[in-house]
Amino acid sequence: MAHLRKYQEAAPAEINDELLQCYRNFVVLRNLCISGRERALADKSDNFLRHHKIPAAGLKKKDRKETIENYFDSLQQQIFDNSFVDLVATFERIIFIKIGNSSGLLRRIVKENYSTRHPFSVAIEGFIKDSNTINRLSSMQEILDGHISNYLSEHLKNVINYRNRITHGKRFGSETTLTMKKTLEILNEILDLIG
Repeated sequence: MAHLRKYQEAAPAEINDELLQCYRNFVVLRNLCISGRERALADKSDNFLRHHKIPAAGLKKKDRKETIENYFDSLQQQIFDNSFVDLVATFERIIFIKIGNSSGLLRRIVKENYSTRHPFSVAIEGFIKDSNTINRLSSMQEILDGHISNYLSEHLKNVINYRNRITHGKRFGSETTLTMKKTLEILNEILDLIG
């Protein structure tokens, strides 16, 4: 049973500290869930099940095992989904901090090098985007499209689509095939490219 093995994917090297912490939190929660499943399945007295309010206490052996498996499968999916949203939200926060810093620098450069005596000087500043005009991750993805590889662009679209699916109650879209490790790598690589 592959799902009973501890989740031991090593995080890639050179990862943003904040993204890496999200990933590590996911690994800890996933491993706790796997340990809980093992304990629940091994609990013949139902003490563990009752203590943790796992809805399998008192069931017949066959029903009990299936109930425990379903319960922990659902719990693992929730851990994945919540950790996925946390990872993407952290990425988004980092991105928008970078946008704010970059747009301030751009505004200063324009003011210093493109004085009001130049034609269209007033309009030039309007071309500088900041966190007020780029306020969604999908807007950032549209800007990055064409400046990052198709591989990264497609994966970022998948990340955004799955994040949206989770946060909107899974009313639309489909499940993702991305792993947490792959998502971490993609988001980190995009951060590296942005600078």
